[in-house]
Amino acid sequence: MTHASNIGGNGAEIIVPLCGLTWTQLLPALIAALEDGNSEGKAVARPQLARMAAAADLAITAIGSALDAADREIESDETAQQVIAKASARPAAEPSPQDASDGVAQAEVKAPGKPIGHLAMRFCGKSLPLTVCKSQRGFYLGTWDDNEGPCSRESAEYWLKEAEAATALATGRWTQRQEP
Repeated sequence: MTHASNIGGNGAEIIVPLCGLTWTQLLPALIAALEDGNSEGKAVARPQLARMAAAADLAITAIGSALDAADREIESDETAQQVIAKASARPAAEPSPQDASDGVAQAEVKAPGKPIGHLAMRFCGKSLPLTVCKSQRGFYLGTWDDNEGPCSRESAEYWLKEAEAATALATGRWTQRQEP
């Protein structure tokens, strides 16, 4: 069952997914509402697109982890979910020194992009990289806009030392806040 409402402006309808719509069906409508819609259409489209971006980011991470897991030997009693859960808990693999010595130039090995702040994307519509920020309570992971200052606090945790927060960011061992 779906519910259609004319919130996109200019006669464009957004189909709000209650069930059954694919991303391929929903994405063009959300983009049209964001680009051409009225304020109500844009207000609906932004968080939906942010959720889709966050889900896509998690899916890419899970697929990459699953491929990494497939490269190693899997115990026969492990289920696919256990393998993916273990692989997702591990930080991304670093290129081995042997790769560099085999003729692969260090400059050609590209590091993965900095993770972005999902709350900044969801509520501000900005794709800002995560960084270590400081407040009176301590250090936290958040986003920073050079023009506007702090944008979002992404981590649920605070750390007493900047190095601890930087380690959490580097290893991915921190808890994402769900609400600002």
